[in-house]
Amino acid sequence: MVRYLKTHLKKFFEFCLGTETFTFLASLFYYRWIFPYVQVVTYHDTPSGDFNSFREQLIWYQKNYVNCDMESLEALLNKGIWKDKKPGLVISFDDGLKSNFDIALPLLEEFGFTGWLMVPSGLVDLDPDKQKHFCEENLIGFTPNHLEKRIGMSWQEIKDARKRGHVVTCHSMNHKRLADTLSPLEIDSEIKKSKNLLEKNLLEDVDTFTWVGGEEWSYGFDAFRKMIEVGYKYIFCTNCKPISSFNDPYFLERYHVESWANKKQLRFILKSGIYEVLYFFKRKRLKKKLYNR
Repeated sequence: MVRYLKTHLKKFFEFCLGTETFTFLASLFYYRWIFPYVQVVTYHDTPSGDFNSFREQLIWYQKNYVNCDMESLEALLNKGIWKDKKPGLVISFDDGLKSNFDIALPLLEEFGFTGWLMVPSGLVDLDPDKQKHFCEENLIGFTPNHLEKRIGMSWQEIKDARKRGHVVTCHSMNHKRLADTLSPLEIDSEIKKSKNLLEKNLLEDVDTFTWVGGEEWSYGFDAFRKMIEVGYKYIFCTNCKPISSFNDPYFLERYHVESWANKKQLRFILKSGIYEVLYFFKRKRLKKKLYNR
Protein backbone atom coordinates (compact mmCIF):
# COMPACT_ATOMS: atom_id res chain seq x y z
CA MET A 1 0.00 0.00 0.00
CA VAL A 2 2.81 2.44 0.93
CA ARG A 3 4.63 1.73 -2.33
CA TYR A 4 1.38 2.19 -4.27
CA LEU A 5 0.78 5.58 -2.63
CA LYS A 6 4.36 6.71 -3.26
CA THR A 7 4.12 5.78 -6.93
CA HIS A 8 0.90 7.68 -7.46
CA LEU A 9 2.09 10.65 -5.42
CA LYS A 10 5.20 10.82 -7.59
CA LYS A 11 3.05 10.76 -10.74
CA PHE A 12 0.91 13.57 -9.33
CA PHE A 13 3.95 15.74 -8.65
CA GLU A 14 5.40 14.94 -12.08
CA PHE A 15 2.14 16.10 -13.63
CA CYS A 16 2.04 19.33 -11.60
CA LEU A 17 5.71 20.22 -11.33
CA GLY A 18 7.10 18.81 -14.56
CA THR A 19 5.43 21.52 -16.63
CA GLU A 20 7.49 23.96 -18.67
CA THR A 21 6.06 26.87 -16.66
CA PHE A 22 7.10 25.49 -13.27
CA THR A 23 10.56 24.44 -14.43
CA PHE A 24 11.07 27.83 -16.07
CA LEU A 25 10.36 29.48 -12.70
CA ALA A 26 12.71 27.05 -10.94
CA SER A 27 15.41 27.91 -13.47
CA LEU A 28 14.80 31.61 -12.96
CA PHE A 29 14.92 31.56 -9.16
CA TYR A 30 17.30 28.67 -8.44
CA TYR A 31 19.38 27.23 -11.27
CA ARG A 32 20.21 30.67 -12.60
CA TRP A 33 21.90 31.57 -9.31
CA ILE A 34 24.04 28.45 -9.03
CA PHE A 35 25.32 28.60 -12.61
CA PRO A 36 27.76 27.36 -13.84
CA TYR A 37 26.93 23.80 -12.90
CA VAL A 38 26.85 20.25 -14.22
CA GLN A 39 24.12 17.70 -13.62
CA VAL A 40 24.79 13.97 -13.81
CA VAL A 41 22.15 11.48 -14.90
CA THR A 42 22.56 7.76 -14.42
CA TYR A 43 20.98 4.93 -16.39
CA HIS A 44 21.21 1.18 -16.04
CA ASP A 45 19.93 -1.12 -18.79
CA THR A 46 19.19 0.60 -22.13
CA PRO A 47 17.33 -2.10 -24.10
CA SER A 48 16.48 -1.82 -27.79
CA GLY A 49 12.81 -1.40 -26.90
CA ASP A 50 13.66 2.01 -25.39
CA PHE A 51 15.56 3.21 -28.45
CA ASN A 52 13.01 5.82 -29.53
CA SER A 53 12.31 7.19 -26.04
CA PHE A 54 16.02 7.40 -25.24
CA ARG A 55 16.62 9.22 -28.51
CA GLU A 56 13.91 11.73 -27.60
CA GLN A 57 15.62 12.27 -24.26
CA LEU A 58 18.89 13.06 -26.03
CA ILE A 59 17.14 15.61 -28.22
CA TRP A 60 15.87 17.29 -25.04
CA TYR A 61 19.30 17.09 -23.41
CA GLN A 62 20.93 18.66 -26.46
CA LYS A 63 18.49 21.56 -26.30
CA ASN A 64 19.03 22.25 -22.58
CA TYR A 65 22.63 21.22 -21.87
CA VAL A 66 26.11 20.89 -23.33
CA ASN A 67 28.20 17.75 -23.11
CA CYS A 68 30.51 17.38 -20.13
CA ASP A 69 33.53 15.12 -20.55
CA MET A 70 36.24 14.45 -17.97
CA GLU A 71 38.34 17.43 -19.05
CA SER A 72 35.38 19.81 -18.70
CA LEU A 73 34.40 18.40 -15.30
CA GLU A 74 37.94 18.74 -13.97
CA ALA A 75 38.19 22.31 -15.26
CA LEU A 76 35.00 23.22 -13.37
CA LEU A 77 35.96 21.42 -10.16
CA ASN A 78 39.60 22.40 -10.01
CA LYS A 79 39.70 25.82 -11.66
CA GLY A 80 36.10 27.04 -11.67
CA ILE A 81 36.18 27.24 -15.47
CA TRP A 82 33.05 26.72 -17.57
CA LYS A 83 33.05 28.01 -21.14
CA ASP A 84 29.44 27.63 -22.22
CA LYS A 85 26.22 29.53 -21.51
CA LYS A 86 24.34 26.30 -20.92
CA PRO A 87 24.87 23.96 -17.95
CA GLY A 88 26.78 20.75 -18.52
CA LEU A 89 25.45 17.21 -18.55
CA VAL A 90 27.20 13.96 -17.68
CA ILE A 91 25.35 10.90 -18.98
CA SER A 92 26.40 7.82 -17.03
CA PHE A 93 25.53 4.13 -17.22
CA ASP A 94 25.89 1.79 -14.25
CA ASP A 95 26.77 -1.90 -14.35
CA GLY A 96 28.76 -2.25 -17.61
CA LEU A 97 25.87 -3.72 -19.58
CA LYS A 98 26.20 -4.69 -23.23
CA SER A 99 22.98 -2.81 -24.04
CA ASN A 100 24.82 0.41 -23.16
CA PHE A 101 27.48 -0.39 -25.76
CA ASP A 102 25.05 -1.59 -28.43
CA ILE A 103 22.19 0.92 -28.02
CA ALA A 104 23.21 3.91 -25.91
CA LEU A 105 26.74 4.78 -27.07
CA PRO A 106 25.96 5.08 -30.81
CA LEU A 107 23.04 7.38 -29.96
CA LEU A 108 25.21 9.49 -27.65
CA GLU A 109 27.77 9.88 -30.41
CA GLU A 110 25.04 10.95 -32.83
CA PHE A 111 24.14 13.83 -30.47
CA GLY A 112 27.68 14.70 -29.41
CA PHE A 113 27.59 13.35 -25.84
CA THR A 114 30.22 11.45 -23.90
CA GLY A 115 29.15 8.24 -22.19
CA TRP A 116 30.42 7.61 -18.67
CA LEU A 117 30.56 3.85 -18.08
CA MET A 118 30.45 2.78 -14.42
CA VAL A 119 31.82 -0.75 -14.69
CA PRO A 120 31.84 -3.60 -12.12
CA SER A 121 35.10 -5.30 -13.12
CA GLY A 122 34.00 -8.76 -12.02
CA LEU A 123 31.14 -8.90 -14.51
CA VAL A 124 33.41 -8.07 -17.45
CA ASP A 125 35.91 -10.70 -16.40
CA LEU A 126 33.25 -13.39 -16.11
CA ASP A 127 32.47 -16.14 -18.61
CA PRO A 128 29.24 -15.28 -20.54
CA ASP A 129 27.56 -18.47 -19.29
CA LYS A 130 27.86 -17.23 -15.69
CA GLN A 131 26.79 -13.64 -16.21
CA LYS A 132 23.04 -14.18 -15.86
CA HIS A 133 23.48 -15.78 -12.43
CA PHE A 134 25.95 -13.05 -11.41
CA CYS A 135 23.48 -10.31 -12.31
CA GLU A 136 20.59 -11.99 -10.53
CA GLU A 137 22.68 -12.58 -7.40
CA ASN A 138 24.09 -9.06 -7.31
CA LEU A 139 20.96 -7.04 -8.15
CA ILE A 140 21.91 -5.98 -11.67
CA GLY A 141 18.78 -5.49 -13.75
CA PHE A 142 18.89 -6.44 -17.43
CA THR A 143 16.59 -7.23 -20.34
CA PRO A 144 17.15 -10.81 -21.61
CA ASN A 145 18.40 -11.07 -25.19
CA HIS A 146 17.83 -14.53 -26.62
CA LEU A 147 20.36 -13.89 -29.38
CA GLU A 148 23.18 -12.98 -26.98
CA LYS A 149 24.49 -14.91 -23.95
CA ARG A 150 26.67 -12.09 -22.75
CA ILE A 151 24.97 -9.47 -20.56
CA GLY A 152 27.99 -7.33 -19.75
CA MET A 153 30.38 -5.60 -22.10
CA SER A 154 33.60 -7.40 -23.03
CA TRP A 155 37.03 -5.92 -22.37
CA GLN A 156 37.39 -5.31 -26.10
CA GLU A 157 34.14 -3.33 -26.17
CA ILE A 158 35.18 -1.26 -23.16
CA LYS A 159 38.55 -0.52 -24.77
CA ASP A 160 36.75 0.41 -27.98
CA ALA A 161 34.49 2.78 -26.03
CA ARG A 162 37.57 4.44 -24.52
CA LYS A 163 39.13 4.89 -27.97
CA ARG A 164 35.92 6.61 -29.05
CA GLY A 165 36.30 9.13 -26.23
CA HIS A 166 33.97 7.72 -23.58
CA VAL A 167 34.90 7.57 -19.89
CA VAL A 168 35.30 4.42 -17.79
CA THR A 169 35.01 4.49 -13.99
CA CYS A 170 35.13 1.73 -11.40
CA HIS A 171 31.82 0.51 -9.98
CA SER A 172 33.22 -2.18 -7.62
CA MET A 173 34.24 -5.75 -8.39
CA ASN A 174 31.02 -7.69 -7.78
CA HIS A 175 28.39 -4.95 -7.53
CA LYS A 176 28.18 -5.33 -3.76
CA ARG A 177 26.63 -2.65 -1.57
CA LEU A 178 29.60 -1.20 0.29
CA ALA A 179 27.96 -1.19 3.70
CA ASP A 180 29.70 -1.15 7.08
CA THR A 181 29.02 -4.90 7.39
CA LEU A 182 31.63 -5.82 4.75
CA SER A 183 34.90 -7.37 5.91
CA PRO A 184 38.27 -5.70 5.15
CA LEU A 185 38.96 -8.40 2.53
CA GLU A 186 35.64 -7.72 0.80
CA ILE A 187 36.27 -3.97 0.81
CA ASP A 188 39.75 -4.51 -0.64
CA SER A 189 38.32 -6.65 -3.44
CA GLU A 190 35.44 -4.32 -4.27
CA ILE A 191 37.53 -1.14 -4.28
CA LYS A 192 41.23 -1.86 -4.80
CA LYS A 193 41.33 -5.11 -6.78
CA SER A 194 38.55 -3.91 -9.07
CA LYS A 195 40.60 -0.79 -9.82
CA ASN A 196 43.70 -2.87 -10.53
CA LEU A 197 41.74 -5.14 -12.89
CA LEU A 198 40.36 -2.19 -14.86
CA GLU A 199 43.78 -0.55 -15.11
CA LYS A 200 45.42 -3.80 -16.19
CA ASN A 201 42.99 -4.21 -19.09
CA LEU A 202 42.68 -0.55 -20.12
CA LEU A 203 46.41 0.20 -19.69
CA GLU A 204 45.60 3.52 -18.03
CA ASP A 205 44.89 4.95 -14.60
CA VAL A 206 41.32 4.78 -13.32
CA ASP A 207 40.84 7.53 -10.74
CA THR A 208 37.03 7.67 -10.46
CA PHE A 209 34.75 5.43 -8.40
CA THR A 210 30.96 5.09 -8.38
CA TRP A 211 29.07 3.83 -5.31
CA VAL A 212 26.81 0.80 -5.72
CA GLY A 213 23.14 1.07 -4.83
CA GLY A 214 22.27 4.37 -3.24
CA GLU A 215 20.46 3.28 -0.10
CA GLU A 216 21.75 5.21 2.90
CA TRP A 217 23.04 2.05 4.60
CA SER A 218 25.06 1.14 1.48
CA TYR A 219 27.51 4.02 2.04
CA GLY A 220 30.12 2.54 4.39
CA PHE A 221 32.74 4.52 6.31
CA ASP A 222 35.54 1.94 5.81
CA ALA A 223 34.75 1.67 2.10
CA PHE A 224 34.94 5.45 1.74
CA ARG A 225 38.31 5.53 3.49
CA LYS A 226 39.56 2.76 1.19
CA MET A 227 38.54 4.74 -1.90
CA ILE A 228 40.64 7.67 -0.76
CA GLU A 229 43.52 5.42 0.33
CA VAL A 230 43.87 3.73 -3.09
CA GLY A 231 43.91 7.05 -4.92
CA TYR A 232 40.46 7.78 -6.28
CA LYS A 233 40.20 11.51 -7.04
CA TYR A 234 36.48 11.61 -7.85
CA ILE A 235 33.60 9.66 -6.31
CA PHE A 236 30.03 9.58 -7.66
CA CYS A 237 27.01 9.14 -5.39
CA THR A 238 23.28 9.24 -6.26
CA ASN A 239 21.74 11.92 -4.09
CA CYS A 240 20.51 14.52 -6.58
CA LYS A 241 22.48 17.77 -6.55
CA PRO A 242 24.11 19.86 -9.30
CA ILE A 243 27.91 19.92 -9.35
CA SER A 244 29.51 23.35 -9.05
CA SER A 245 33.03 24.73 -8.78
CA PHE A 246 33.04 24.50 -4.97
CA ASN A 247 31.83 20.89 -4.95
CA ASP A 248 33.60 18.25 -2.87
CA PRO A 249 35.08 15.85 -5.49
CA TYR A 250 34.25 12.89 -3.22
CA PHE A 251 30.54 13.72 -3.35
CA LEU A 252 29.58 14.13 -7.00
CA GLU A 253 25.84 13.57 -7.00
CA ARG A 254 23.71 11.99 -9.72
CA TYR A 255 20.02 11.75 -10.66
CA HIS A 256 18.54 8.36 -11.59
CA VAL A 257 16.70 8.39 -14.93
CA GLU A 258 15.09 5.53 -16.87
CA SER A 259 15.60 5.22 -20.62
CA TRP A 260 11.81 5.11 -21.12
CA ALA A 261 11.11 8.39 -19.26
CA ASN A 262 9.27 11.18 -21.09
CA LYS A 263 10.15 14.89 -21.23
CA LYS A 264 7.82 15.84 -18.38
CA GLN A 265 9.52 13.31 -16.14
CA LEU A 266 12.95 14.61 -17.16
CA ARG A 267 11.92 18.18 -16.40
CA PHE A 268 10.56 17.13 -13.00
CA ILE A 269 13.74 15.24 -12.08
CA LEU A 270 16.30 17.72 -13.41
CA LYS A 271 14.69 21.13 -13.64
CA SER A 272 12.12 21.45 -10.83
CA GLY A 273 14.56 21.52 -7.87
CA ILE A 274 12.32 19.10 -5.99
CA TYR A 275 14.80 16.23 -5.95
CA GLU A 276 17.53 18.46 -4.54
CA VAL A 277 15.21 19.35 -1.64
CA LEU A 278 14.08 15.75 -1.05
CA TYR A 279 17.66 14.50 -0.75
CA PHE A 280 18.99 17.47 1.25
CA PHE A 281 19.07 15.80 4.68
CA LYS A 282 20.34 12.48 3.32
CA ARG A 283 23.30 14.30 1.74
CA LYS A 284 24.02 16.03 5.07
CA ARG A 285 23.85 12.77 7.04
CA LEU A 286 26.10 10.90 4.63
CA LYS A 287 28.76 13.58 4.55
CA LYS A 288 28.84 13.66 8.34
CA LYS A 289 28.98 9.86 8.52
CA LEU A 290 31.69 9.34 5.90
CA TYR A 291 33.90 12.14 7.18
CA ASN A 292 33.13 11.00 10.75
CA ARG A 293 32.34 14.57 11.76
